[in-house]
Amino acid sequence: MFMRITLLGAPGSGAQSLARRLSESMKLPLLPLDHATGTDGQSLAVIRQQLDASDSFLLTGFPATLPQAQALDQMLAWQGSPVDLAIMLGLERDIPTSGARQEIHLQESGISEEDQRAAAEKKFVRLTRYYKTQNKLLFINTVGDTDADLNQLKNALETRMRHMSDILT
Repeated sequence: MFMRITLLGAPGSGAQSLARRLSESMKLPLLPLDHATGTDGQSLAVIRQQLDASDSFLLTGFPATLPQAQALDQMLAWQGSPVDLAIMLGLERDIPTSGARQEIHLQESGISEEDQRAAAEKKFVRLTRYYKTQNKLLFINTVGDTDADLNQLKNALETRMRHMSDILT
């Protein structure tokens, strides 16, 4: 059985460190896509090249918005399987943002921190709702200890995979 997982997290949630360790542990190719910022043809072409190389993968940094999640599923539809699982890392009060560059741009443009947070929260809610309605969302509260967080993540994945295999049998 192949797995297509996207690992998303609030800044400081440890997503990159956990992704590297989980990739090694599960023998899943790690595809860090933090550079993919839009749903334009050029960004999606780069992503498609990376996804074409493997049936299984662990994505990090993408998707960050609902349109990106929808574009990713459309790209994967030709292979017959969209993302299997979206893992959101962080504390429930943490809201992933679109990255430091956009935050700096917003600050320079005079948009208040409150408005920035509201915009990030709106994107986060839409993205989590998208995966939750498909029963693909797994939320993990990280504690900042990579070993403990990895064990928690692996246990949650094992439980989820057992549940999925029970449904299929």
